[in-house]
Amino acid sequence: MISLPWHWHDDGQRHDLEHYELLPPGDDWRVQVCRARYWALTRDALTDYVASASFQNVRWLGPEASGFYQPLLLARRSRGTKPLVPQ
Repeated sequence: MISLPWHWHDDGQRHDLEHYELLPPGDDWRVQVCRARYWALTRDALTDYVASASFQNVRWLGPEASGFYQPLLLARRSRGTKPLVPQ
């Protein structure tokens, strides 16, 4: 897979990225392109967004505590708030 340079938006927070994959489905090679938009948030900004969405006990676990290679955000939904996804 090949990732080409990021295309940053004017706000400096979001960027578009294109992944190019060469796929050998048989006798021929074909190219598959996947596009994604990423939002580069700081830990503080993400914590503030989660807290402003009525989550409580917002905290972060580092790799040494969770065993996962990236930091994990943990939070609890406030009692009495509606679920984000209908059940």
